[in-house]
Amino acid sequence: MRVALKLSILFISAVLLLPANFVFASTTVTDVYDQPSSLKVSTSSNHRFVFTTSVAIPAADMITITFPSGFDLTSIIEDDVDISDDGIDLTTASDCTGVDQVGFSVSSQSLIFEICAGDGGSIVLGSEVIIEIGTNASAYGSGTNRITNPAGAATYFIWLTSSTNDLFGSVPLPIVSDDDGNVSLSIPASSGGSSPGGGGDDPSPEPEPSPEPQPEPSPEPEPEPEPSPEPSPEPEPEPEPEPEPEPSPEPEPSPAPGSDDGTTSSDLGSGSEVEQIDRSIQTEIRVGDKQIVLADDQVIPDSVVDIIVTVGDSSIVESVVAIVDDISYGLIGIGDGKYEGLVDLSDATQPLTIVVSYTDGQTETLVREFSGISRGLVFEKIDNQQTPIEGAVIIVYEGQGSDRVQWGAMSYGQVNPIITSSSGAFAFYVPNNIYTIHVGKSGYGDADVVVNVSNNILRASIELIRLPAEIVVEEPSGAVDEVIQPAIGTIVNIVETIDDVRNLPLVQAVADISKPVAIASVITAVGILSSSFNLLTFLRYLFSSPALFFARRKKKRIGTIYNAITKIPIDLATIRLFDQNKKLIKTTVSDRQGHYIFKAHPGIYTIEVKKAGFVFPSTYLQGKITDVLFTDIYTNGVIEVKEDNVLIAANIPIDPSDADAFHTPKKLILKRFLRLFLHSLAIFGLVVSIVIFIIQPSITTLAFVVLHSLVYLVVAILTHWHKKKGWGIVADASKSKLLANTVVRLFEPAFNRLIESTVTDAKGRYAFMAGPNQYFMTFERPGYEKQEVRPIDFSSNKEPDVISVDVSLKKVGN
Repeated sequence: MRVALKLSILFISAVLLLPANFVFASTTVTDVYDQPSSLKVSTSSNHRFVFTTSVAIPAADMITITFPSGFDLTSIIEDDVDISDDGIDLTTASDCTGVDQVGFSVSSQSLIFEICAGDGGSIVLGSEVIIEIGTNASAYGSGTNRITNPAGAATYFIWLTSSTNDLFGSVPLPIVSDDDGNVSLSIPASSGGSSPGGGGDDPSPEPEPSPEPQPEPSPEPEPEPEPSPEPSPEPEPEPEPEPEPEPSPEPEPSPAPGSDDGTTSSDLGSGSEVEQIDRSIQTEIRVGDKQIVLADDQVIPDSVVDIIVTVGDSSIVESVVAIVDDISYGLIGIGDGKYEGLVDLSDATQPLTIVVSYTDGQTETLVREFSGISRGLVFEKIDNQQTPIEGAVIIVYEGQGSDRVQWGAMSYGQVNPIITSSSGAFAFYVPNNIYTIHVGKSGYGDADVVVNVSNNILRASIELIRLPAEIVVEEPSGAVDEVIQPAIGTIVNIVETIDDVRNLPLVQAVADISKPVAIASVITAVGILSSSFNLLTFLRYLFSSPALFFARRKKKRIGTIYNAITKIPIDLATIRLFDQNKKLIKTTVSDRQGHYIFKAHPGIYTIEVKKAGFVFPSTYLQGKITDVLFTDIYTNGVIEVKEDNVLIAANIPIDPSDADAFHTPKKLILKRFLRLFLHSLAIFGLVVSIVIFIIQPSITTLAFVVLHSLVYLVVAILTHWHKKKGWGIVADASKSKLLANTVVRLFEPAFNRLIESTVTDAKGRYAFMAGPNQYFMTFERPGYEKQEVRPIDFSSNKEPDVISVDVSLKKVGN
């Protein structure tokens, strides 16, 4: 057998022979292990995960199995997985819309199992859960595809987590260049296995202890008798008995096997030299997704850290175990005498004990003490006491002043920005550097704190000052009559004054002149609304909205028109239904949530969608039937209806247009000007119509008031600027001046698609709404250098959120 193959089998056997009560990352799941069909690099493999739940998994929870990069999961579909609960197979589907118990999906490197609500799929405490992936999935799947192993030989950690409780664990998987050798990945049923021979039928671990007895029968004792004049009686017969010291007259060969002085009995050199065994132990603690090595023994409470133990002579090491708070963690050999594993330091006051067991029966122990460092705190002072603030937004920047940039926390397995919990506490593992912590919350003044980090832990105590509330002065109850009586008198005087003014000939003439002005303002507003703000589409929507209203009341299925890239629903989109002869059957308009619905008779139909600034059909999602937030999507093709009065309600994505007509700075600024102009015109017309009605009260002038009220309402709806939860700010880097009319564009990086453009307002503000996807932004303004912000990763978001990044632009030439 080749040496490389032998070493690989020894390594894997050492992993499998760890005691059965050891865990690899967390005690929230017990007996978790994986049984792959192959450990060879670049080979397709089945997987069989088995674990026992230490917490219940309720309905609507999600079990996620995350593979490291390098594993290829792209071919895995719902038919390639099975899941069972205490031996009972659970039914699976691609989502939870039906009656199946588990919905399965693949997201990047994660396999997601959603426990469907109301279908009896919840898993109780203490259940044994088995998940099979690949051709071994035969209960409710056909099992035709498998997961491909990485191309590089190494030990990989596969993570198992849940979304709403404390289910958490990991499984180490050693991928080797050649796994021929009949090595099984089953965890031994016995709780023993501390000896190297615990595997029984696996011969590979046995050769390790064999070098110790070999020196006795070796021919090396022959040089010993050189000073003696009788070389003949010493040679071959002498090595047979093991108690050499008694028959031998020489005092030199005294060390016995396994002696307590830290040496071996092997005499590999000449004369009486004895080889020393290096039993030294060194530890290294890594945090921040293994990117940061802690120099000090200070850790954040509740941390899960990566421990790397380096031993002196690994050739006779049987096992390396880390112990914290009476919990044992088996470490996995990664080569060069190094052993690695994840350890939960929830109680940072407990010491870390490293125990190295050797095949000669000896053990070495190293104890490392930690000091839990308190987290930072966001607080306000109430009665001179620090009171934690919940819901404060914390953003961490590298550097300070105008040179600071937002810290890339994702590279270190963390999130930036974060929102404080009820404890108000926070802390980050960071590379040693200077950082600026920006904290803000509505109702409080913002705070910036500069911190120089030297122990890889970023924290600070930050006080927010509550902004003063408006003071309402209440009149004493005894003064009510004194206030009411003058008010009534004032109203009477106003009415009498209006009657006097109304009878003036000049005022009547002004009212006559104002009527054409009021009519002209209505016509102008209607014209601008029709050409630039979808007035006709809005009127069509008013006639189709009752159908949607009653469909919601009866909880019927409703389709959604949405942006294919940002996943944001699109209102006032025109949807047309055609039969197979291209004859228009029905037309409807989507509401504010992008909803629409058709009721159709048996036949074959197609759908067409039109909306200014968008393109149908979508090329971005062409050919797909599911999306991140939507299922049953329609991108083109025919819809066949076989029964009468069937609801057609497919989810339809449409692509944002990148035509210049929607993204040039002039068009963007003109659109904003028209919005402000229409608001002013609508208010002016309404005020004029009310004045005319007061001067010349009649049915005609009352009709003017009603008409202008309707115009104002329509203008408010169609030109309404949707307020965002937060704003991004664009400022001058040198003067900290807010920059208006900066063109901000949002892109999708995979195809470099321009999604949306806007310009900053007079306060330099802007914002975009976007759903699960990857994005980047550009900022342009005449006289300033163009700036680009990437990446913006919203792919893990469950719902659309605001994209808003504060940006400082530098002037050209500075």
